[in-house]
Amino acid sequence: MKTTMFKRVIVLQKILLALVLIFSINCFKGKGVIQSWEPVNSGIDEDLYDVFFITTDEGWACGRSGTLIHYFDGEWRNESDSTLSQYDLYSMFFVSQDDGWIGAGKGNTGTIFHYNGNSWQLIYETTSGPVRSVHFSSPDDGWAVSEDSVFHFNGTSWIGIWEPPPTILYLVDIFSSSPNSVWVLGRGSSSQYFLHFDGISWSLDSVPTPFFLNSIFFTDYSTGWAVGDAGTIYKIETDQISQVTSPLYADYKNVYFISKNEGWIVGVDEEGKGTAVHMIYDEAFVEDEGIDEGTLYSVFFLSNYIGWAVGSGGRIFKVKTK
Repeated sequence: MKTTMFKRVIVLQKILLALVLIFSINCFKGKGVIQSWEPVNSGIDEDLYDVFFITTDEGWACGRSGTLIHYFDGEWRNESDSTLSQYDLYSMFFVSQDDGWIGAGKGNTGTIFHYNGNSWQLIYETTSGPVRSVHFSSPDDGWAVSEDSVFHFNGTSWIGIWEPPPTILYLVDIFSSSPNSVWVLGRGSSSQYFLHFDGISWSLDSVPTPFFLNSIFFTDYSTGWAVGDAGTIYKIETDQISQVTSPLYADYKNVYFISKNEGWIVGVDEEGKGTAVHMIYDEAFVEDEGIDEGTLYSVFFLSNYIGWAVGSGGRIFKVKTK
């Protein structure tokens, strides 16, 4: 009798252990933790191209025709002004609450604006096309790309430091982990390009695909991700670039990683609906396919459970947790 009872206890323990393991894996992957993305009223209807949060209580989003909105006290407020209105605002980065940057442009003109805690001021202007991306590794080390040039901020001023070879049609995104580790995405007609600056010189790698790359993100000096059209996902590990299978045939516009092995990708699917893909290690999970009509252009996370996404028509979504 004791032997039988002992065996039953062992079986029950194994079943309980299995259930705990399954639950833990699902929670790790975000299943059962992140329920969905919920819409938030932005108060505007212009396309939003980028979003950046400084703290859980304060963030910014920017977009078409000088659209600029500021999140604080639990709501979004329109802070567009005449200084910005003549440009499309493509990218933003905040070093601190009173040290922010925007890459912008219109036609062949590219501009970089700075926020000092009170107002936005035009700091730099170029004729090499709109400034599509701006990124900082520290207050004194900033980087930006226009369609035809790479720019560096040394703590005092912006200067143009590099122009791509003719095989690259134009540059689209930049990410700086440090002054000695800067990555740039470039577009070509039949190949897409990864450019790396090691603090001394530039190196160039390419992948043979006609599908444009749109966004690059690094979790540390050696591990990064790049995404693009037609479900294109690449992982970079110690300068080795490999393609990762995508669960969707979607045009991915932006990628953001919470940790080395977990991140999010946003874009638009074949039906024209915004979509969010959750990445765990080398697997991709469709956490929310078809969030809404329109395109999601940018995603930003402060932690595993605090995330925002913005897109066309002034759409804003926030991670809804259970």
